[in-house]
Amino acid sequence: VSNDKAGSRLRVPTIDPSQLVLPEGMRFACQCCGGCCRDFWEIPLDEESFARLKSLPLADISPNFLDSDQWTQNSPRPDGGIGLRLVGKRCIFLDSKRRCVIHSNFGPAAKPQICQDFPFRYVCTPRGVFVGASLACPSIRANCGEPLDQLRDALANRLSSSYSVATVREPVELSPDLPIGFETYEQVEACLSDLLKLRSLSLDDRLIAGCVFLQMIDRTVRQMGRSAQPDDAVLRLIE
Repeated sequence: VSNDKAGSRLRVPTIDPSQLVLPEGMRFACQCCGGCCRDFWEIPLDEESFARLKSLPLADISPNFLDSDQWTQNSPRPDGGIGLRLVGKRCIFLDSKRRCVIHSNFGPAAKPQICQDFPFRYVCTPRGVFVGASLACPSIRANCGEPLDQLRDALANRLSSSYSVATVREPVELSPDLPIGFETYEQVEACLSDLLKLRSLSLDDRLIAGCVFLQMIDRTVRQMGRSAQPDDAVLRLIE
């Protein structure tokens, strides 16, 4: 499979677990509900995952898995690639008991990398590697399971092979014409987070307040003119 048929991923070196920035108070334990394997998901395959699945004796599970064309499909993503075939909006490897037959027969390490990653995603930043989690996962929404800090070593080990890695480089574009440093961006993010925590306001009003706050930043920088340093202008408004 060439690069134009199977996805490739960003290579990240193994890091010290202490460099991971974890969401405060978040817990996780897989509930084996199969929700991430059905309904509205596309399941892209990177080259290594595709090769790993092809090397497995899948035909021993079902004759429907004899050839890779039977369990893959072209991806609808703009960059192309392939993914696991969906049958009735369910992953072809999801059985009637909502269990992954790859996991059941060959272990969790045999699954496609994106399946091993879920529900976690990584963002590499100048201040460390931030770990996020998908709210599509019922366990994440219910905040049940082990504290993420107890999973820190496992999350760090998974990073080097993860399919779900993004990178934020400086400057960060708060808007197309407003580049700021990452430290300044974090302060903007903290202000937005504080606004969202204002329970005295409705959610609609909190979201509107966040939009107004960002518009004020943009307007302040523009009023100060081209000679102004965007970071200084943003920090002045925050203060």
